[in-house]
Order: sequence, then structure tokens, then C-alpha cells
Amino acid sequence: MDEIFTAFMGEDFLTYVYTENLCCTVADERHPKLEYDDAVWESIFKQKMVKREWLENETPRARRTKKRSLAKKSRRRLFKTRKGRSHHSNTSVSSSSSSGATKKSMSDPCRKRKLKVTVSPIPLKRRAFISRDSANKKPKYSTKRRSSTLPLSKSNDLSPSTPPACSSSISTSSDLLASFPAVQTSADSTGLPTQMCFPTTPPTSDSWDQPLPTPQATSTPSSCSSAVPSFWHVFSSTCPREQMLNCKLPPVDCSITVDQNKLVRLTSSSVCASVASLKRRPPECVVKAAVTLMRDAIKTTQGAGNVVDIDAEEIPLGLSIGQLGTFSRTGLGQLEWLGEVAAMQYNTQEERQWVLQTPDNLDCQERNEIIRLLYKFPLNHVIAKEGKFSVDVRAFSKLALERYIDDSVIDTAIARMQRELHLQESVLCLPAHTITWLDTGDEHFIRDCFEQLLVYVRPDLLRVILVPVNMNEVHWGLMAVDVSQREAYFDDGLGWSFPPITYLQVIVKQLHSMFPECDNFSLNHWRRVEAFKRFGMPRQPTDCGNIGSGSCGVGVILSARDFMMSVPSSWTFSEMAVHRKEVMKLLSS
Repeated sequence: MDEIFTAFMGEDFLTYVYTENLCCTVADERHPKLEYDDAVWESIFKQKMVKREWLENETPRARRTKKRSLAKKSRRRLFKTRKGRSHHSNTSVSSSSSSGATKKSMSDPCRKRKLKVTVSPIPLKRRAFISRDSANKKPKYSTKRRSSTLPLSKSNDLSPSTPPACSSSISTSSDLLASFPAVQTSADSTGLPTQMCFPTTPPTSDSWDQPLPTPQATSTPSSCSSAVPSFWHVFSSTCPREQMLNCKLPPVDCSITVDQNKLVRLTSSSVCASVASLKRRPPECVVKAAVTLMRDAIKTTQGAGNVVDIDAEEIPLGLSIGQLGTFSRTGLGQLEWLGEVAAMQYNTQEERQWVLQTPDNLDCQERNEIIRLLYKFPLNHVIAKEGKFSVDVRAFSKLALERYIDDSVIDTAIARMQRELHLQESVLCLPAHTITWLDTGDEHFIRDCFEQLLVYVRPDLLRVILVPVNMNEVHWGLMAVDVSQREAYFDDGLGWSFPPITYLQVIVKQLHSMFPECDNFSLNHWRRVEAFKRFGMPRQPTDCGNIGSGSCGVGVILSARDFMMSVPSSWTFSEMAVHRKEVMKLLSS
């Protein structure tokens, strides 16, 4: 079914790249491969129905003979399955098939049959699995674990009964890889690490404190392992944050250094190390250096002008890390995520004490709701949504303690305050990505962005324009434009220098092009504004240990609220525990 939809409508996702002027364009267009032709398809369908009637009216032996002339996938879709009877005995292992397998298919190492063990009087730990090569032989019990060449399962089920995946087959795709040494690594009993997929999220401005997207384990650790690792559930997209904070991770081996990272070329018989079997993990700096080394190698192989996808499997590269073994790109992603989980676990107890013991204006019900949202849901669970802006559990947790919040929290909180105060027509709240839009210099792109934001704005009632500004990706400030007084303000808690006044001129130019008849956006008046003025944001402490030292983003939210309500600032950074919980209450309501 997936192949049919792909043929009709093309691939599910397109690849996007940035041009030289930072415009986002589609890198490659994948057109549908088929066109609708009712006459031809109806004829094919009738032929298949005739064959189906023939087979249903014939003997099982004749049916199996004719099935060999049909493709395997078509055979499964067209014909009913018949399951043979299981002969229950104390020492029998029966194989079930959906289409009556022949001896040839049973000996094929590239195909897999589900094995049904019917040994009841023998303990579970002594049950054995039959291999493909001995499928037609008398089953014998053995304590050896089997090996498999099956592809990895794509199920999100984390039960330890999932079939194992203990090898990988990757083909060489570039002559550059010949410069890397080929490896024949010895696999741990758990085999290859499972494949992982990363949820697509928009980039945030505070990249210094933003973890990577949560890797989702799409397969369980191999069942040839004696037990599922205690930390394996952290790779699941459904793992609650509380379990992730309380799980025990492998300790860090500080003897592993960056110099021990080496690129290697994977062959068809190479077997990578498994993250699930690690007793110790490399330091975070070693993992980051390994990811950078891998990305640079792929970029060199694919060409400097192409988009680098470190999760693509076309290029058979691996990376050896000390004595831990050789890891695939999937394994590197899992190691990187373990480092992110360890960072989240750093001040877990302090976070709980902060929620329960610091002063606030919350009642018992509101506090319990915040605790439930913090710990009882996975990281990608959406807590608040306002238009195109949303806050998930990971971003919501940044409001605790003195953590740096990202643009999703700022944009969603300001948009919610604007809606609750019914100021959609008189206050224009531009998102934190506005400065990035203006830096592109593409007038058509900027105009399209503004058109989507000016749907509810009435130019005759518009009085304030608010723009959060990220400064050097380490600090937040707020730009405020008084439309009626034709004044431009900017301030932040540390008193940093103003952004260029050209940003204001571009914003006013866009408003003038949208509302040319409104005198408030006359370009002649706004050209006289030569610099920003400070509106008086409270001073922010610079010592990392003080309350409010990491709350520049929360200060932007509070200042935006003051402009909306036309009141002077009455808050201070020394009371950030109270204000942060107020923002939590706003988003959780």
C-alpha cells in the first residue's frame, strides 16, 4: 500500500536547502510515477480475479504449483492463507507459514519464518531456536545463541521477544571510502544497535541549551541478549520524562579521549558494536567530536554543495571509539542521546525541590498540574499550542530553575497573553524568527511571512509592535515599536548594544506596503527615527549562582506583557521563581 501511494503522490518528504541568500528551496522534486488509467487497471484486476477463482477451485498441490509463477507480494494480497495444524509434542518445533513455503524457501538465508516453540515441560531458559540452515533437520537443544541476517524491525514495541538483528549489510558507494581501513569487528551478543528516527522540529535560537530531537527506538534490543538493558526505554518516543530522569545510565569512561576516534570503512560482513551492550560510555566531548568527524567525512564524500544527512545509510562509514568498538551512524546518535539524558538528570532533585518549595502564587491544584505535565508525559508531548506556536514537555521543563528557555516558550506565551487580553487587532506580536527573516534580504519571502501575521490586524487600531530578539544566540532582548507616537524601543536585562535600526525600517516598509492608506506607516515619518531608546527593563544579575541570571527570556515575556497592558514594569529578576511559575501556569491552563 505504501508503494502504491508513493507511486501516485510521490515521496512523503521533500529535501530542503538554503540558497546563498538564505532562502529555503526544494532540493529535489520527486514526481509521482504513475498516472490513473481506469481501463488498463480494470483489465489487470479482472485477470487477477480469474486466476484467483482458478486457484480456489483446485487442489492444494496444484495451487502451490501455480503460486510459484506469481510475485510474493501479489500472492499475499490475492489469496487467502491456510495455516497447517501444529503437532504438539514435548520436543517439536513447528514452523508456520502464510503461503505454504517450499523446501527452497526454507533454506534461503534471506527469508525468515516465525518459529513456534511448543515445549511445555522444559524450563524457558533451556528453550532453543532452530536456524534456517537446519530447518529440515531434527531439532536439537543448544545453549548457543543464533545469528541472523534479517533487517531490523520497525516496530515500536519494546518487548524483549522481538526477533534479533545481529548484522548489517552495507554497500560501498564512493571511491573516497577506500582511504578508510576496512574493519571486521566482533559483535556483542546483542548485535547491531536499533535504527532510530528523529522527530522533525524547527531549530531554536538558544542552541547552547537545547537538546537534540529525541531519538525514537524503532526496534528492541536483540533477543539474543540475556536481558533488555535498564536504560533502553530512554530511546522510546513514549517514555515519560520521569522514567527518563530516574533511569540508570552506563557510567562514563574518562580514559577514552578524542584522539581515539577513527573513521573506518564498513564492508558487507562488518558488524558494529551495540549501544545496548555497553557497560561504560564515552564522554560527551568524545561523542560530539565523533559526530563532527563523521559529518565532515560525509560532506567530503557527497560534495560541499549537498545537504549532509548523517542518518543516511548510502555511505558505509563507521567510527571506532577507543576499545568500545566500531559504531554506525545510528549508534553515534544513540550515544549522543545518552549524553543528553545524562545532562537532563544532572539536577533532577533540585528541580523537584524548586517546584514544591520555592515561593509562588499557585494553589495546590495548579502546582499538581505543573508536576503532572513535567513528569508524566514524554518529551515530545505538546502542552500548549497557540496558532503555529507550541510548547512540548522538553521546552516546558526549561522554565524550572535558572535554565535558558527557547523561542517556542517565548512565542507561545506572548501569543497566549495576546489572545487572553483580546489584543489581536491592536498589538502585533512578531515571532522570534523575525530577525532571521529580515536578514535574508529576500523581499518576496519577507512579504509572505508578514502577510500570514497581519490577518487579524486593523491598521487604524494598531498601537504596539513587539519583536523578541535573540542576540548572538546567548541572550534575549525585546524590540517594541510605539506606532502612534512613532517611537522605537529596545532593552534587555544586561544593557547590551542596540540592534541595527534598519530592522525597524524594513518592518515599517512591509506594513506600509500592506496598508498604504494608513498614515501611521508613512515612510517619511519613520525615516526620522535614527536609533532605539531603552524602555527600562529591570537589571539582570550576571553571577551564574544568583536567581535571575538565566532568565533573560522570561524577562522578555514579562516586558511584552507590560507593553500589552500599558503598565510600567513592576517585576524584578530576583523574584524569577515566582515569575517562571506564572509562565508555567499560563501555558498549562
